Amino acid sequence: MPAAAQQHPPRSAASGAQLLATALALLVPSSCTEEPSCPQETVVAGSLEIFAHEASRPGATRKSQGSGGDRACSGRGVLPWTRITRAQAEALCRASGFSLCTRLEWQRACGGPQQQPYPYGSRETAQICNDYLAGSTRPLPAGEKQGCVSPEGAYDMVGNVWEWVLPDADPGAAAAGEELYAGGSYKVTQLSRSLHPNRCDSEVRPASGSGYQAEDVGFRCCRPVTR
Repeated sequence: MPAAAQQHPPRSAASGAQLLATALALLVPSSCTEEPSCPQETVVAGSLEIFAHEASRPGATRKSQGSGGDRACSGRGVLPWTRITRAQAEALCRASGFSLCTRLEWQRACGGPQQQPYPYGSRETAQICNDYLAGSTRPLPAGEKQGCVSPEGAYDMVGNVWEWVLPDADPGAAAAGEELYAGGSYKVTQLSRSLHPNRCDSEVRPASGSGYQAEDVGFRCCRPVTR
């Protein structure tokens, strides 16, 4: 007499879907599904919270700024985000829960409570920052110049790349329509030799007007401290 056929319980639709999901997870690399890293390291300068580093793109590395990005990041050891207009910098700061720093906010964070002329002290010193005195030909990863730090811990406020700032509403300050950037960059130019822009109280209005962008101009974000 033939042996009775072995009975198997029917496979449920749910278990089949789980197997399919598992198979797809094995086929798709995790790097394709994970969001790029976007740290937001900040420091407090008085009543202001400010990016500890020049703004960077999500997923930026030591060797590449990356591409795309809909928010501003602040992380050590990655290249800053450059070739960006002031309007774009403002929008990215807003998307990240911050604002583009005003001129006075930026200067306060750079010079510290005593408003010293350089983030590292009262006298200009070569090789501390990646400024026009350093002889560099490119921006460095954030925080690479460890001595180029403000009293409250903001790195690269001068040198490396210029940083967009908003005009102030104070009487006598720059007109609201002016586009300003501050802090100087790595580039050695006639302008840098004459103006010494690697100071906390420096500012420059781009000659090209609205929409200006350059390989040595970036930005940093600020917001009031929430008590």
